[in-house]
Amino acid sequence: MTRINDKVVDRLISDYGFKVSGDWLREGRCPDCSKKSLFTHSSTPRVVKCGRLNKCGMEVHVKDLFTDLFTDWSATYKQTDISPNAAADAYLNEGRGLSIKPVKGSYSQELYFNRDLNLSSATIRFQLPNGGWWERIIDQADRFPRKANIKYGYEVKGYWWWHPANTQMPTEIWITEGIFDAIALAEHGIDAVSSISCTNFPEHSLYELKSQYAKAKHTLPKLVWAFDNDKAGKDGIHRCVKAATDIGFDCVAAQAPYEKHRQLDWNDLHEMGRLTPEHIDNYSYFGDLLTATSAMQAAVIMYMHTKRTSFYFEYNYRTWWFELDTKALSTCIGVEKHQVGTYLESVSDLTDIDEQMPEFVKSCSTVTELCNAKLEALYFQRNEITDESWYFMRVSTAKGDVTTTITGDQLSSPSKFKPRLLSVYAGVFWTGAAGQLDIIMRHQTEALKEVKTTDFIGYSKELGAYIFNDVAVHKGKSVAINNQDYFKLGRLEVKSLANSPIMQLNTKDKPSFDWWSKFNQVRGDYGTVVMAWWLGTYFAEQIRGIDRSYPFFELVGQAGAGKSRLLEFLWRLSGREDYEGFDPSKATSVAIYREFAQVSNMPIALIEGDRNDQDGKQSYSKFEWDQLKDAFNGRSIRSRGVKNNGNDTYSPPFRAAIMISQNEPIQASEAMLTRLLHIRLTREGQTLAGKHIVDELDRIPLDVTSQFMVKAIRNEEAILQTYKEKVRVYEAFYHAAGITHTRIALNHAQIAAMVDCLHMHVLEDVMTETQAKTAKSTLIAMSEQRVARLSNDHPLVEQFWEIYEYMDTLGNCDMNHYPADRKQIAINLPAFYKIAQQEGQRLPEQTEMKRLLKSSRKHKFIDSNVAVSSAVYKAKTVKCWVFDNGAGS
Repeated sequence: MTRINDKVVDRLISDYGFKVSGDWLREGRCPDCSKKSLFTHSSTPRVVKCGRLNKCGMEVHVKDLFTDLFTDWSATYKQTDISPNAAADAYLNEGRGLSIKPVKGSYSQELYFNRDLNLSSATIRFQLPNGGWWERIIDQADRFPRKANIKYGYEVKGYWWWHPANTQMPTEIWITEGIFDAIALAEHGIDAVSSISCTNFPEHSLYELKSQYAKAKHTLPKLVWAFDNDKAGKDGIHRCVKAATDIGFDCVAAQAPYEKHRQLDWNDLHEMGRLTPEHIDNYSYFGDLLTATSAMQAAVIMYMHTKRTSFYFEYNYRTWWFELDTKALSTCIGVEKHQVGTYLESVSDLTDIDEQMPEFVKSCSTVTELCNAKLEALYFQRNEITDESWYFMRVSTAKGDVTTTITGDQLSSPSKFKPRLLSVYAGVFWTGAAGQLDIIMRHQTEALKEVKTTDFIGYSKELGAYIFNDVAVHKGKSVAINNQDYFKLGRLEVKSLANSPIMQLNTKDKPSFDWWSKFNQVRGDYGTVVMAWWLGTYFAEQIRGIDRSYPFFELVGQAGAGKSRLLEFLWRLSGREDYEGFDPSKATSVAIYREFAQVSNMPIALIEGDRNDQDGKQSYSKFEWDQLKDAFNGRSIRSRGVKNNGNDTYSPPFRAAIMISQNEPIQASEAMLTRLLHIRLTREGQTLAGKHIVDELDRIPLDVTSQFMVKAIRNEEAILQTYKEKVRVYEAFYHAAGITHTRIALNHAQIAAMVDCLHMHVLEDVMTETQAKTAKSTLIAMSEQRVARLSNDHPLVEQFWEIYEYMDTLGNCDMNHYPADRKQIAINLPAFYKIAQQEGQRLPEQTEMKRLLKSSRKHKFIDSNVAVSSAVYKAKTVKCWVFDNGAGS
């Protein structure tokens, strides 16, 4: 059996190029600075560090590098009669870096089963007093609503978990939240217990301990409350210190550091080798700051620790400034002012005058409030395209906190910083000076991490991840947004700057596609084809990387044919509620192109409603379909100037896919029409029973329907592999079947391949082979119809020539201004339209008709605005459109 540690070593060597050097792995390539400066232990690699301490200093746990190796312990370490705790032992030792021997017998390996999810996992379970227990899920814990379970037995609340290796009568006891934290501290010679939760005050255990010490006539031990360094943990420490002091215990606190905006616990520090006596002294100092009873007391504690004569600090969710009057202090301690610093550095034991030093410092210093909130710079973010940047900051008060962006300009000036704070948190005032603001922000922003950003929602080709509003998917794994409003994807930290659209995706529950049979019943093969195309939009960027294109889709149908409800259901599969699409004719050009740029690997649905005026004539649309041709290949369809001092322009690539839904087919060039898949829906076959089924589909909760998209993008690798294998096969098939137009053949082959992906990787449990086969047969018929459509004139052009031929048969309506022996047709369009109206014939607007007539096949277009000596108007010269008089020859 290969240990996980061995697998980690193999991955470190293969992924980062480490070289084995005795007990060490060296010369690994650092993911932050790209230098060959990483090192770690070769036998038990826990933390990987960069040796360039001043220029990089990157430090990361192997669990963050290779998350997949630390998620399924019972699959690697099989439970046997000889080793009933195999996975639990490995999790404790290799997953937590803790020794098994001191706690052997205090835990066991158990099995947890969640009935709602129908999922199970091995656990490591620790026994608690009075029949209770606490267990940690160790197999893919992210699948479950919580990672740990607890069972309280009779009167378990109010007790603690006692480490079996603690001394008999310890003089000092550290009380942590987690059991693993207590075990970690115990490995460094500290007597530790776990309260299981910061809300559980171990009152019964404390009284029992007090009774034992009284019988032995021993002095009660000092209690070090060492809960987690978060708001709940800090509040728990304050509450427990007061309650334990009332019982009679001497209490202090200790706090793990909060570094690089990461909450470290005692187990983390153990694995990082940072629980030495020097480290412990520092953590006790953090605890003293936490339990200080006033801002002045906290400032004095900080001064005694740092010996700095002026600094800012936070106390009770407020920001303060400490200033020491060294002249007054020199008088108190009886030394010259210039000797104060040397004297203070020599202080070692607080005896005699030194015991009074805190009081001297208190009497010789001032503490001033700078802001009635705590300010914390979290990270830096920049939009590389526009060169805009922001500092993402947390503003905290006792009532709560908000996170917001603040620009560099606002940070550099109190006159701008003050109104910005007031605009993001009611009642928060900055009252400090410019120099104090500079010092605070320089300290907080120096070496601040930078979070990468996207300006759209969806798939980032550069990052290889799907970035949504509250969840991201990276390499098949979903990650929730953290409390600092960004996603941590391995070593990658990223967020989207886009606020819309809002996608609500359920990544927690097991996917259920029971709706498929009803959908297929009412939508049939056409519904399957549309869904397959919709599935392909989730991978449009990757597919264009393979085939250089992804087809547009035209969904046409008379009013009431079901287009809108079909689109709304498909959007709900993508986590978007109550949405069909947008009408480009009702939007400004800026709004249109923002719609096109705000998403990636998602459909953009263009709905064209109210295209006719009251007389039934087609109204002119300012949106030209041919503008979209470049989007077919993922190229930019619009450029704009960048708001800077240069001549830069921004031409974002098209990252999505286009769905066009309207009552009549679009009017566009042949080049545009070859980019389209076309389906016409009708009201034929609609029944009341069918309507009720559609109603049932619309009532399915978004939490259920959105699982479609989640499952699809989690299976990105498998879907793209199947697509690559199938698309070439289908493309060859279409050509062999006579669909020799290469673009049309590829378009339909791509969706045929996506039908297979839909069947094999998303709806594999509910979709039948027959349903997939008939859908692909429908695609063949669609390709044949598209070829036939392109070999004929546009319907409006056909209508034009029908009206021409009709009026030409009338004795008084000669439309051709050329003589009969001329093998060409010359039409004066204004006169033609006037006579057609008189004869009760309706035609599209001339502007639209002029564009379409240039592609005429029945009578080939020759030229426009040609001066013709009219045979109709007795040699009068008129401007005409000229066409060949043959049948397209």
